[in-house]
Amino acid sequence: MEMEEDNNGLHFAAFKDNDIVSVVSLFAKGDDYQFRKFAVDDSLQNMGIGRQMLEHITQFAKTNGAKRLWCNARVSAIGFYLKAGFEHTWQLFSRHGFDYEILEKDLTL
Repeated sequence: MEMEEDNNGLHFAAFKDNDIVSVVSLFAKGDDYQFRKFAVDDSLQNMGIGRQMLEHITQFAKTNGAKRLWCNARVSAIGFYLKAGFEHTWQLFSRHGFDYEILEKDLTL
């Protein structure tokens, strides 16, 4: 799904045998970074690819001066993000039939 604001983001992909198996887009607004469109191929989930991608963009954001990294997490994926050090904001919303919570990670610690 392409959006006009994608032109202002950085886009990352993980490859396996020259095939894209995971993607994520990262958007900076000053020292506040948001990631979106984070996906891992269904057949390769629970193999650590998502964890590695999240670690990579977290380090990238820190290296580039980010103080906070956040996302609109599907409620079904909140556990994944909490394990990676993200915290609840308790800001919940629904969009297109899915429930989300804004999760964040303080990168200054």
